[in-house]
Amino acid sequence: MKILAIAPNISRPYLGPAAVVHNTLKGFIKINKELEREDIEITFLSINDKIKSKKLTDNINIIGTKRFPPVTFTGEIQALFVSRKLEKPDLVHSHDLYEIFPWILKKIPTIFTLHGIVWKEKMFTKSLYAKLWYYLYEKRLRAYHKKFTKFVAISP
Repeated sequence: MKILAIAPNISRPYLGPAAVVHNTLKGFIKINKELEREDIEITFLSINDKIKSKKLTDNINIIGTKRFPPVTFTGEIQALFVSRKLEKPDLVHSHDLYEIFPWILKKIPTIFTLHGIVWKEKMFTKSLYAKLWYYLYEKRLRAYHKKFTKFVAISP
């Protein structure tokens, strides 16, 4: 089974999704022999990471990719271009809403992990651009969530 895990800055994490996926990566490295026995390959797509590509074990890799502003308006298009360069996975687990879009279109089973409550967070920002970002993100989330195979909301 080929799994694609997507999050920002996996090799040098800070806060939120990056830290979660970085620790998940470390856990997978610890159980690498079991993954090999089960024939599981995991590729981590690390957004805006300085890493280009790194083979950590025979079946665990990190691939870095860069996103160019304004991601709010071009995130899905950039993700489509990157997805064309990747080997087709059997399952995609994304912590980034823009990056899950191509896999939904390709009808690959997807798991999306939501970090934050965007419809509440937008009330606390004063920046017009941030308000627009939250508005568009919420619209995307409402449109895409019905197409996710599984949805994970991090909450108590």
